[in-house]
Amino acid sequence: RRSSDLLIAMSFNNNITGPFIVLAPLTTLPQWKTEFERWSNLNAIIYQGSPATREIIEEYEFPAHNEQGEVIKNAVSFDVLITNYESFASNFDKLNEIEWRYLVLDEGHRLKNHEGKCYRLLLKLTFEHCTLLTGTPIQNNVEELWSLLHLLHPHRFNDLPQFLEQFGNIDNIETLRKLQNLIRPYLLRRKKNDVETSIAAKEETIIEVELTRIQKTYYRALLLDNQSTLLQQITGGSLPSLLNLMMQLRKVCNHPFLIKGAKENIENQIASKMPQDSTQDDIELEALIDSSGKMILISPRKECNGAVNSFFLPKFSFLYKSF
Repeated sequence: RRSSDLLIAMSFNNNITGPFIVLAPLTTLPQWKTEFERWSNLNAIIYQGSPATREIIEEYEFPAHNEQGEVIKNAVSFDVLITNYESFASNFDKLNEIEWRYLVLDEGHRLKNHEGKCYRLLLKLTFEHCTLLTGTPIQNNVEELWSLLHLLHPHRFNDLPQFLEQFGNIDNIETLRKLQNLIRPYLLRRKKNDVETSIAAKEETIIEVELTRIQKTYYRALLLDNQSTLLQQITGGSLPSLLNLMMQLRKVCNHPFLIKGAKENIENQIASKMPQDSTQDDIELEALIDSSGKMILISPRKECNGAVNSFFLPKFSFLYKSF
């Protein structure tokens, strides 16, 4: 986000005036505005809210006036307009009246479907340059890759069937390298260690943690209740049912509290073993720790693991493996 702010600010300082438009998820709009205020003197506004709110913004923030107070045609008073994808689609007719200098699309992977409504509207929008920001890679889908390339350079990438014929089936290294060379001019990949060289290399240690008795009880119960599902899978049953079972077993390995209704049952079991003068907070804390092998390992309250805690915690970040 900060790199895009700087790019727009540098463009403005080099007499490349706006207006600029940023499309981002709703929750990040305030952060975008904050970054513009921190790194530039650009007048950045957030265009989002109820229809009445947007009408007020259009009335007071959009028109540009000359020294006599007259409205200047084909001009706006702001430098950067920040909005979310939903507001953009709802108010496309208004935003389409403006000729944009630069378009920034945060979470650009949302536009991997070239048949989506927002995608089709963006193709109609008038802008000179476009930048897609994303931290989510394309999952081996060449058609989705073409959608992003087509949005960036519609004149060059204008034939989806031909693109799929060339790269739809990447079964050799030559085709892969050809595709990499094709997209390299449009791709800027940045890693944290490329930007901040003072970050120390991350150290990880894998500690295999045994399931507690409570975890094993829930684990066995889930397997026994789903015996028919497992048998169906072995004989060609439905895969979604098995995937759901795997998710439940994974929850148990992380912490039984993730299973619906397990928290109350476990706390009742722990309360029956604790002194009668124990408070509810003590019971909840004891249940939280004792029901998960991972929690027991990192808890300083467990004397048996004290030596392990004092050795590992200051030096390593944990990468747990459940079994």
